[in-house]
Parts: sequence; C-alpha cells; structure tokens
Amino acid sequence: MAAFKAHFLTGLSVGYAASVACALGPWELNPVTPFLVFAGTSAGALLPDLDSDNSTPFSVAFSLLAMAGGAMAFLYCLRQSVLPWYAWSLIPPTVVLLLRYGVGWVFQQCTVHRGIFHSIPMAGVVTLAVCLALGYLGLPRNDVLALSVSVGLGFLSHLVLDELYSAVNFDGKSLGPKKSFGTALTLTSPSALATTGTYGLLGMLVYLNLELFDLITRRVL
Repeated sequence: MAAFKAHFLTGLSVGYAASVACALGPWELNPVTPFLVFAGTSAGALLPDLDSDNSTPFSVAFSLLAMAGGAMAFLYCLRQSVLPWYAWSLIPPTVVLLLRYGVGWVFQQCTVHRGIFHSIPMAGVVTLAVCLALGYLGLPRNDVLALSVSVGLGFLSHLVLDELYSAVNFDGKSLGPKKSFGTALTLTSPSALATTGTYGLLGMLVYLNLELFDLITRRVL
C-alpha cells in the first residue's frame, strides 16, 4: 500500500486539478470555494488511514478534534455567568482528554486497517456526511456540492492509489500483485456487521440529504 507521503502528494495533485476545474467551470461558486476544494480534496486523501492506529492522519485528526472540543468547552465556560474556579480547571482539559484518548480509543477498537473504512461505500458516507453538515450551515447548494464532492474525490484517490500499489509490486521482490490487492476498492468488509451498518448509514445519509436539498430548493423558490 502507498505511504503517507504518496497519499499526501496525490491529494495535493488531485485537489489542485479539482480547484482549477471549479475556478474555470460554468458553476456559480463563491470565490473562496476553489481554495476550499483544494483543501478538502487534500484532507479527504488522508481520511481512509484513520483506521490505522499509529498513522499520522489518525494522530492529526483526533488531536484537531480534541483541540476543537476543548475550545468549545472553553467558550461554554465563558458564557456562564457564575462558574466556580475548579470547573474552569476541569471542564476544558477533561473534554480534550476524552476526545483525544477516549473517543480515539473507541474508534481504534471499532475499526481495523483495510476494513470497511477502506471501501467505496465509506467514501459515499464521508461525502454525504460533509454535504449534510455544510448544507445545514446554510451554504449555497453549488458550494456545498463542490466541497463535499471534493472530500469524496480525495477519499477515492487514496483507495485507487492503494489499489495501484497492490497491483504493481514496487518493492521489487516479486512481479505479481500483492496479497492486499482488491482490499481497497471494495464494496464490503470481512465483517458482516460493519458492512451492514455502513450501508445502513449510507442509506440514511442519502435520505437526509434528499430531504435537506428539497428544503433548500423550496427556500430558494
């Protein structure tokens, strides 16, 4: 499978191409959107490796999640008129530790590398989840679609690159494909429960996105 540097560089390349397409295409987009598409595609290219416990994407993602959660907890404390000193001392750092090590540990226990997280349906889940989140923020529909598709495109670039590295043995030890061939661009995982849950989540996200965009359409009209 490809290393972190290869995925990162591929994400940058695909992100640049996607941002140029957005900037030169016929779609009505916010001037900032092409730059966000570049960032979204680059980030999406690293997401499949979240299921690797010791990977750089896992450490970075959950560290950022912990920092964001700690900042939100701090803002919550600021909004309270009367709050004892020990609450200020305990709430923000507790949230940071719970997100980084508690949620991170649970995620590690629920995922295995090259499991359902390295699959085509998970790319759909990630794309639709981003689309739903941005849609509820009230962004214009074209910008929502561009940004969510960019993350999904980056995610898929990771899977394709992993498959290429499995199909072509770059280590020089043998000429045939590696044992990992066929485990990235897959529709299922060895776990029936994980596969069923992913497709159930995918179906729910499809429904929620259709409902959201129906509301957006009615609002615009």
